Amino acid sequence: QATPAPSPAQAQAQAQAQAQADLGELRASFAQLTQGLVALHAAGKVHRDLKPANVLVTQQGRVVILDFGLVIDRSTASASQVGGTPRYIAPEQISSPTVGPEADWYAVGVMLFEALSGSRPFAGSAQSILAAKVARPAPALSSVCPAAPPTLATLVDGLLAREPSARAGQRQVLAWLGFGHHDPAKHFIGREHGASIAKVKIFQRHMAAGDTTFSVGHQNDLRAQRDQQRHGVANG
Repeated sequence: QATPAPSPAQAQAQAQAQAQADLGELRASFAQLTQGLVALHAAGKVHRDLKPANVLVTQQGRVVILDFGLVIDRSTASASQVGGTPRYIAPEQISSPTVGPEADWYAVGVMLFEALSGSRPFAGSAQSILAAKVARPAPALSSVCPAAPPTLATLVDGLLAREPSARAGQRQVLAWLGFGHHDPAKHFIGREHGASIAKVKIFQRHMAAGDTTFSVGHQNDLRAQRDQQRHGVANG
């Protein structure tokens, strides 16, 4: 016997429930990505090439930031070349190799825009994307995804601001996640291993050793994830 089709009210309720579940998953992954960036920036680093291909979600649901080939240390010499992926880099990266954490938050904004709307703020060839980022602001998320929660749409729009000084960043992201802004590290890092600086020091040791993977989890996870990469899990 065929299952009767849901009524319009039931279909709407199911769609709303699925949307809430999807938003919950997005929030959980976003929180972990934010954790990684908080630690990265606390260590004086800027990634410069955040994009979906460099953010791995393991089968256990752990978010891992990959590929530190373009990372710069803000406390030492500036980068020698402009770098990044055109679809995700911030406007200031187009003309300057030396950028701050604001560039990473812009890339996060692009990824959120893409996750929510199914499209990127700017489309076309690499050259046309770069020209557009310099010439005009990104479209408002609500213009392509009216169903996005207003507070999240406001955050995404702020992350995509052209000028770094006007861009949303760590404080606004933490506020949207519900963690406040007084001491972001204590909300994310060190609940299992003590003070947040311990995780930062672990990250610094892996960076000094040439490790290109930084996990927001344990050192055992780092080893397991490197093994996964060798077998192609992180490809794409």
